[in-house]
Amino acid sequence: MTATEPEPATSQFQPRPFQFSLRTMLLVFVVLASSLGVFGGWGVVVFALVVGLAIFLQQVESLGSLVWLALVVLFLMCLGLLPAVESSRGSSRRSICGNNLKQIALALYSYTKRMVATPPAYIADSSGKPMHSWRVLILPYME
Repeated sequence: MTATEPEPATSQFQPRPFQFSLRTMLLVFVVLASSLGVFGGWGVVVFALVVGLAIFLQQVESLGSLVWLALVVLFLMCLGLLPAVESSRGSSRRSICGNNLKQIALALYSYTKRMVATPPAYIADSSGKPMHSWRVLILPYME
């Protein structure tokens, strides 16, 4: 080049072609299977986000893409925690309900053992009108 000729203009953004290799296809299937395994039906959405992000990051290499990557990873981590929180709440509720049923069963057993009969369906007043149910009779036997 001589000093009088201008330099050819170079583009800052030149996307690289996305090439599919056997390794890439295997990685795609592993990501799809793991996202379906972790997120269930929503795994398809997570898979689409991850693949879109991978294509985006392969074509653009700048500081802005790292910020986007950090935001998406943070978002996906939050999504990953939601099923765990819901399942822990559900197991906590099941545990509490199971404990309550156990306490009722033990109270019924104690009442039956002491009175040699199961509690009647209700307690009637002097005129025969029902006042309270059997649950009132087992209250003294509950913890």
